[in-house]
Amino acid sequence: MSPRLLPYNMRRRLPTVISDVASTGNSGSGVFDAENKCLLGIMSRKIYVPANSEDPESKEIDIAKYFVPASTIRAFIPTEYRF
Repeated sequence: MSPRLLPYNMRRRLPTVISDVASTGNSGSGVFDAENKCLLGIMSRKIYVPANSEDPESKEIDIAKYFVPASTIRAFIPTEYRF
């Protein structure tokens, strides 16, 4: 999913989004590229907006999910633990 489809204030903070909200795993699930057989990242959170933009207290609608890219996770792991 293109980050341009997100609300403007979320686009830069959440560049790795997927639109398959209903059938994807929850936080901590792996996001895989089946064709290239590699890990893309780890699912982190749902992205939602108020159902009624005029009323911030209205019910929320899930619009996407964000995942932390594998490259970000790799950079966090100390080099002595990488393989």
